[in-house]
Amino acid sequence: MTNNAMIKYCRYYKGEAICPPQYDGTNAGKLWQAEKFVCEEFFNLINTIVPYYGFIEYVSAYIEKWSPYKCDAIMKEYFDHRPDIYSDIRSKTIFDFCNDEQMIADLVVSKEDYFRDVKTYPLLNAHVLIEYAELTNDDELLREVLLEYKTELEAENNE
Repeated sequence: MTNNAMIKYCRYYKGEAICPPQYDGTNAGKLWQAEKFVCEEFFNLINTIVPYYGFIEYVSAYIEKWSPYKCDAIMKEYFDHRPDIYSDIRSKTIFDFCNDEQMIADLVVSKEDYFRDVKTYPLLNAHVLIEYAELTNDDELLREVLLEYKTELEAENNE
């Protein structure tokens, strides 16, 4: 992964060189520092199969190291206001959730074929995301996909 690819997982850090003044001396400022550090220093260590969770692990480790006595409160604030990576699930594909080439190759033939096939069979996206969620034990993604595609999946199963 590149450091720019990590920014989409950030709530506070948006690529700035210095912490914005509104975050100074706050938990948000500590989280901004953690996100910046992970994006700039650890981006190449993030698990490419489930990058969002790897990103959170490093943010949490950074906060635990530099604010050990406030870690729980800071991370609670972070989780209460985390980016919603599962919003607008119909517009997302496996390529939004996974960067691991082998995992993707196990799920789809090729990127070009996948996007071509999704145009003619939109439920392909749901099936691929469901399989990915099951392989990675991402219950939240699985729940969101099943909710979003519920009607179409039920209709398909009744055919």
